[in-house]
Amino acid sequence: MRKVILYIAMSLDGYIADKNGGVDWLTGQDKEAESGDTYSEFINGIDTVVMGRTTYDQVREELSPEIWPYEELTSYVITHKNERSTENIKFVREDPCELTERLRRQPGKNIWICGGKSIIQPMVRDNLIDEYHISVIPTILGSGIPLFGKEEKEIKLRLKYAKTSNGITELVYERKIKVAFVCVHNSCRSQIAEALGRKYLSDICDCYSAGTETKPRINQDAVRLMKQVYGIDMEADQYSKLFTDIPKADIIVSMGCNVACPYIPGSLNLNWGLEDPTGQSDEKFMEIINLIEQKVHELREDILKLQKEEV
Repeated sequence: MRKVILYIAMSLDGYIADKNGGVDWLTGQDKEAESGDTYSEFINGIDTVVMGRTTYDQVREELSPEIWPYEELTSYVITHKNERSTENIKFVREDPCELTERLRRQPGKNIWICGGKSIIQPMVRDNLIDEYHISVIPTILGSGIPLFGKEEKEIKLRLKYAKTSNGITELVYERKIKVAFVCVHNSCRSQIAEALGRKYLSDICDCYSAGTETKPRINQDAVRLMKQVYGIDMEADQYSKLFTDIPKADIIVSMGCNVACPYIPGSLNLNWGLEDPTGQSDEKFMEIINLIEQKVHELREDILKLQKEEV
């Protein structure tokens, strides 16, 4: 799956450029000392770069006027101006989020979001960035162009690694995986899976449940047994939902009722093949609940293994 990566430097107080758009402050604490080279390793996994027109002009005119530094990559420059594209530089009039979603569906290496803020901030807002690779420069600007805008909702991230060289701290965070457990009515098995997912997976992913239809209430036998066995009150903050009520998921787990899962680019679709215990004995209910718990633990191991392979 192609990743969308924000690879950028910012000041200690969160600016990517000074008030005049300048970036001549992008140095370590000792100008004579060498800083660690993370760019070479990073760029080996990239074949596409997305940037705004201001960033493009800055690279062309200030940072690298003699040669285009991304000659080996396909560059997409989002602009309102009419420009003639070349083989490697594509000038496009397209929403950055829609462009990135389109590119993500295509085969290739990872996608680098290069800047500037009008490109980055909508993608942060829509939670489209899979990995944040941010170099914190030991400089306080006091004002300038901020990396992050004001967001209406928080976004939980997971620290992948951090290291320091010449006063510059490299922070790499990854977006938490989103898992959706689905069945037709989202009232029993998928609700149990969401509750157990929240219990056992909350440190590595966000869990949701949904269906193609809804019920007025969660299955009351499921509610009773989950409270009795795990102390989880599913009715406290869970309810029957449609696919359209939850965020786009990276992993979609069908409970096994042949529910028609929506097509989401890049998603991994699993089918647990679980029998519906509705209307059956407590013993049968507990059999299914125990199977769901077992599969949630297996899912955890699979996710951790995938994340370890990506480091």
